[in-house]
Amino acid sequence: GLTLGEFEERFERFMLEEVNDVVAYAGDPTKLLFGSDWPISDMRSYIRFVRQLDIREDEKEMILWRNTSRVFGLGLEEPVPASDDGPIEVQTSDALEIVEIDDERTPVAARTLDLLGASFHAHERHSFEDFKSELAEKRLDLLKPFDFHMLSAVDRDGNVHGTGAGVYLAGVNAGFVLYLAVAETGRGSGLGHLLRDELVRRFRRNSREAGFGDLHCVFGEVRIDNPWLARLVRDGKILPLDFRYFHPAAGVDSVDRYVLYREPIADRRETIPCAEVKQALYSIFRRAYRVRYPYERENFRAMLDEIGTRAEIGPSAEVMALAQAGTAGNGPCPPVVPG
Repeated sequence: GLTLGEFEERFERFMLEEVNDVVAYAGDPTKLLFGSDWPISDMRSYIRFVRQLDIREDEKEMILWRNTSRVFGLGLEEPVPASDDGPIEVQTSDALEIVEIDDERTPVAARTLDLLGASFHAHERHSFEDFKSELAEKRLDLLKPFDFHMLSAVDRDGNVHGTGAGVYLAGVNAGFVLYLAVAETGRGSGLGHLLRDELVRRFRRNSREAGFGDLHCVFGEVRIDNPWLARLVRDGKILPLDFRYFHPAAGVDSVDRYVLYREPIADRRETIPCAEVKQALYSIFRRAYRVRYPYERENFRAMLDEIGTRAEIGPSAEVMALAQAGTAGNGPCPPVVPG
C-alpha cells in the first residue's frame, strides 16, 4: 500500500515518479499486479493513479487486470461496456469527470469549443462548424464504422477544464488524436494524459465493434521540438515516422515542422510498408481533417512523392537523435498538445 485514502496532489506527483522508477526497474510489466483487496479504501483514486503512469496503454491493462487473469487462470476477456447508449463517464477526481460529448447543442459542447478556440489558432484546428457537424453526425449515428470522439473534463457546475478529440479510422484500424488542450485550472494534474488514455480506450472499443481483435495503433502529429514527443521517443512509447510530415494547413515551404508518430497497440512492427503509410495519410487527411480531395493538396503530394521512393518507413533517425540528446525535450509538457 502506498498510502491510505485519496492522494494529495503534491504527494501523488512524488509517488508517480517513484512508481514509474519501480516499473522501469522491474523491466517487464508482466511481473506486476494491481492489488485491489484493500476494503478500507476507495479504489477509484488508485486506478486513476495507475492510468497516469508513464507506460503504454496495454502495459497499464496488464498491471490492472491482465496479469492477474493469467496468473490465477481466471480467463477474463477484454472488458467491453455493457451498452453504447450515451456517454461513458470516467471519474478522474472528486471534482472532475471525463464525459463524451455526443450532442453539439449542449452547454458543455459550447464551452469545449471555446477552450479549443482559445488553445489553437484557427488554421491549426477544425472550424467550429466542422466540429458541430461531426457531433451532429455522431448524435444521429451516421459515423459507423468510423467514429469521432470529443471528451471533456468537467466539474460539477459544467465548467470545462480540459478536452481531447480524435477519430477512429476504420480503413486502417487505427486511432488518430486530433487535439488535446488543458485549461489553466487543470494544468499539472495529469489531466492531459487521462484524456488521451480515454481516447485510446474508445478507439479500441471501435476496433472491436468493427470486427478487429484489437486496435493496430494510434497516430498523432506534434511539432518536432515538443518535449512530450522527445520524452516518449526516449522511453520507446512511440515511433516518429521517417518522412517530412505536413499538417493539412501547412505549405510545403512552411518553417513549422511536424512529426507523424505511431504508437503501437496490437501491431508492434517498427517498420511499415509504404503502401500502409500512404493509406494512413489518406485516412488522416480525408477522414480526420475532412479534406475533400487530398491529392489536390501540394503538401499531400509531396509526402507521397517522398514515401514513394522507399519500400518501408521506419523511425526517424533525426528525431530519435534529438530525443536522446534532450534538445527537444527539456521541461514539462506544454498545456496544449496537438495530436
